[in-house]
Parts: sequence; structure tokens; C-alpha cells
Amino acid sequence: MSTTTARPARPAAQSRQRPPWVRAMRTTLWTNALPGLWFWGIALVPVGVATFAIDRVGEVELSIVQFVRYGAMWFPFSLAIVIAAMLLPVHVAHGITRRDFSVGSLAAGVLAGAGHAFVLTVLLELERLLYEAKGWPHVAGLDQDLDLAAGFLPTLGMLVPTFVGGQISGLLVGIAYYRFGGLRGTVALLLTLAPIYLVASAFAVGLWDSGLDLAPAASAALVVVGLVGGATAYHLIARRVPIRAVRS
Repeated sequence: MSTTTARPARPAAQSRQRPPWVRAMRTTLWTNALPGLWFWGIALVPVGVATFAIDRVGEVELSIVQFVRYGAMWFPFSLAIVIAAMLLPVHVAHGITRRDFSVGSLAAGVLAGAGHAFVLTVLLELERLLYEAKGWPHVAGLDQDLDLAAGFLPTLGMLVPTFVGGQISGLLVGIAYYRFGGLRGTVALLLTLAPIYLVASAFAVGLWDSGLDLAPAASAALVVVGLVGGATAYHLIARRVPIRAVRS
């Protein structure tokens, strides 16, 4: 007779349960995704109308899609503020720790930023094909930092860190307001906006032209400091932030 004691089987639901940070990532990513779909659906309408109208009354001399870049970064940035400031207590109330929420919301922010950058890069490539067929110059015009002739991967490689930096800054701004209140949260903007402006400086992005002519190593260092430093600051604040009681 065997003396081996069989281990009790874990319930199927328990074995399939995802880690808490993954659940936090899914909910915060969904919060990003639905408004993001609306954003791109709405943004494409004026792009198409403007391209058609300019072609009818004049000459198309530069990219129209390029101007969506600012909205595609700052709108998700504002959503990240809401996620950090409002969804943290909701997740904690449902049994997810502040640490897991921090990790999950950061992961969702990276995915959301990369997703918006990918969509914009695809639209720029589709626009390039249209412009080539029409014989129009596909150039950035005033946005000299955006080299539309560089190709898909270089453009994506510039947009992803910029958009992810916007997400991390948004989370950091939101958690600072939640933790420190309105006045100190506003003063802290000098620091909480640092991730996006450090990345912008690395690429000399038109939203804030620092005038710096950086070597590739220095640009890479600014990107790493902006993204890693911002994510670390957010995590350190979020994992210890006191949860406020909900007033009825």
C-alpha cells in the first residue's frame, strides 16, 4: 500500500485567478482603451476634411496627420491623471494592494502609450502612401523634429517613448494631487511633469523645443532618466499613499 498522501486539489477558479497587478492592469488599460478609441475615431474626421478642403482650394504642402500627435499624447495624459487619482481607492476597496495597483497602472500606461504611438505611426504611413499617389510632399513643416521620411520603425521609436512619458507624467501628476492636495500638487508639477519634458528634450520635440543639440548617448540617458525616474517616483508614492475615506 502506498503511503504517499495526495495533495488536495485547488479549486479551479483559484488556480485560474490572475495576479492582482494583472487585474489592476486590465481595468486601467480598459479605462484608457474606450476613450482612446473615441479619440481616434473623432480625430480622423477633421484630418480627412482638412486634407480634402486644402486640396480643393489650394495645394497640400505638408502632413495633416502630424498635428494629431499633440492630442494623442495629452488626452491620454489627462486620463492617466484620473486613473491615478480616482481608481486607486476603488481598487484598494476591492482588495488590490496599492503596490499591485501601482505596478498594474504603470504597465497599462506603457501599453497605452505604445498603442497610441503605433496607431499614429500607421496613420502617418498610410498618409504617406496617399501623398505619394497624389504627388504631394509628405513633410512635417513646422514640426522639424518629426522626420516623416525616416520610415516606420524610426518614427515609432521616437513616438513610443514620448507617449509613454506622457502616461507616466499623467500618473505622477494624479498621484501627487491625491497624496498632497491641490496646492502642493500644483507646486509639484515642476517635478511631476519632468518625465514628459525630459523625453521631449531628448528628441527636441516641438511641444517644448529645448534648443539642445544632444548626442545620441545623452538623448538616450534623458529618456531613461525621464521614464525610469518618473515610474519609480510614482511607485514610491502610490504604494504608501494614505487612502482617503469616501464621504457620503
